[in-house]
Amino acid sequence: MATRERIYERFIEPFRKPCGEGVGIEAEFPLRMLNGAKPDRDEILAAFAQTEKAGYLPDKTSLDGNVISRSGADGTNLSFDTSYLNFEFSMHPTATLTQTVQDFYKAFALADGAFRSRGLAISGSALNKTALEYGDSMRIRREADEVHELEYRYLSAPERGVHPVFAAHPNFFTLISSLQMHLDTDLDRLPLVLNTLAKLDFIDLLLFANSPCRLGGLDWLDGRYYFYLHSAFTPLGLTGTPDTEYRSIEQIVDDYAQREYPCGDENIFSYHNAELSTFGTVEYRVTDTQPLGQELLPALFVYGLMKQPERAYEILSRIHGELYPQHTNSELCILAARADCVRMFETPAMRRALTELYELAVAGVSPDLRSRMLPLGDRIERLSSPAKELLAREARARSSFSLLQSPAAAACFG
Repeated sequence: MATRERIYERFIEPFRKPCGEGVGIEAEFPLRMLNGAKPDRDEILAAFAQTEKAGYLPDKTSLDGNVISRSGADGTNLSFDTSYLNFEFSMHPTATLTQTVQDFYKAFALADGAFRSRGLAISGSALNKTALEYGDSMRIRREADEVHELEYRYLSAPERGVHPVFAAHPNFFTLISSLQMHLDTDLDRLPLVLNTLAKLDFIDLLLFANSPCRLGGLDWLDGRYYFYLHSAFTPLGLTGTPDTEYRSIEQIVDDYAQREYPCGDENIFSYHNAELSTFGTVEYRVTDTQPLGQELLPALFVYGLMKQPERAYEILSRIHGELYPQHTNSELCILAARADCVRMFETPAMRRALTELYELAVAGVSPDLRSRMLPLGDRIERLSSPAKELLAREARARSSFSLLQSPAAAACFG
């Protein structure tokens, strides 16, 4: 456990800075070879090097000397996160969401073009299928005291292999990609912001799940959430969502102080759906990477809602209290992530509530961004997510295949 003094120093004091409306986004994406072949690290690094022509200069190397991070003049950072198969865009905080979106798509076009020129592609998925086969061989070697290396050593220790799904992939961070948002707020509103995000968690999973897979004998729409919940970090209190509300800064500090940090006070890392960052922001990190073309859709939704956190909290409290009073935040998250349970949310009342949230979020972003939110309105109308859409397409494909194999089809097409 970390001392309360350390928690105050690391996570609370940064919020005493003047609160602006800075917008920060970190977006991770899997990389794959276009021809489906084994990934080539040299080709990946050669593609990355091409961004230097556009002013992205090296600012970090791996333990074996490879450039793994580059920054542009506008502060945008491009990097390999946990492996050479997981590429990240870290957007420098800007004054407006419009500017952040513009900077992201400019950087995305540059990186995507560079990778495609070397036979690679950025994928719009939260699970990296290529990494399932080649993940460990593509892991980035870092200094011993860096967080990613500390995570790897902790997860890879033999005594941590308690769950069978991690037997072959203890370092599950190489398999997953996410969208993370940094929300600027002042200290007085910190409990409100954290409570609002906790109530939002299951809705985020419901609308943005994009990592379907079968794990533990169950079908999951959000396999990435499953990985966290069943990892060695969960017994330490380092994952999930709070089920009780924070009423004060003291309660927040108490919560952080009760968690077990495996690498001591000097290397505090935690993976709750919303976390305090050392920059004086709330990092919202539950969201799956989205399909290409809708990469920042969740960010627009969350930032739009948090323009009026009191109103968002009011709507979300009504959803929890009137529609799902028998379930905790944690239970709702698991139900929303599971394919066999998600139908419980497919009701007219839930559609109306989500529409109310959507309209609040749309009102919270500038008019030039509202057209980018239209796909979310469509998802809400259909009470769907990228994972549900993918599973539905696969079911239709299986159905068509079965039809073609039937005696009647043989008679028609023979």
